[in-house]
Amino acid sequence: MSEQEKNVSENSPVGSNQSGSGEDLSDVSASELELVGDDTKSLIFGKTLMDEAELDGMVTNRMVEKASVRLPKNKTTPKPEPHECVVFQDQFSTGLRLPCQDFVKEIFKAYNIEMHHSTPNGIAKIALFIWAVKSQNANLDIGAFCTFHEMHTQFRNKTVDEKDDSRKTVKKYSLAAKMTKNIFDCKPEFASSKNSRTCEKAYKLTANQQSARDLCEEYIAARVWPLKKGWSFIRFHKKVVR
Repeated sequence: MSEQEKNVSENSPVGSNQSGSGEDLSDVSASELELVGDDTKSLIFGKTLMDEAELDGMVTNRMVEKASVRLPKNKTTPKPEPHECVVFQDQFSTGLRLPCQDFVKEIFKAYNIEMHHSTPNGIAKIALFIWAVKSQNANLDIGAFCTFHEMHTQFRNKTVDEKDDSRKTVKKYSLAAKMTKNIFDCKPEFASSKNSRTCEKAYKLTANQQSARDLCEEYIAARVWPLKKGWSFIRFHKKVVR
């Protein structure tokens, strides 16, 4: 196993309510009014490529529950209700399942981001953390997660279709208002507790013994998707690691 595999990851693409410079980002919002006239941000997602047949396939494969999702139809700008979030099909390829367990909500709240801000790699990182900790019979802890993961942006250009059929180049981060390149090295801080220290120890132990691929193969073989709500291990076998 390489040293990179042994070291726990500190670069998960999720978000924070503090910048690396200590700036408070608690007032960051995604108001449409703030984005008007700003060509570095986009409210235009384009029309969805999903249809009812593909959605039914995801329901059959237990990726989502039909009652918990809806398609945006012909809308190019999502209009989620207060209890809803925007998701992408690619996120399900790396482990997203609906409904999610509550710990996922805690993560997004801590980093002050929404589900659609997370990349597929970010989803995979969360899944690996949950599996690694729960496999050691330890309780999940948001402080421990934030100790090992920081949020960073991936600025890219994206071409979108306007109503007049013209094409315009904009930044990729849709609905991300007030976000600039200087505030994306983000890592929330929480007070250390007995549970967070136990959780950190469990994650470090697993990460030092197994690579990310090993962990991923474990939960796929067990037919468990760590982000999904309502699963648990049936039994544990104690072993001493020397």
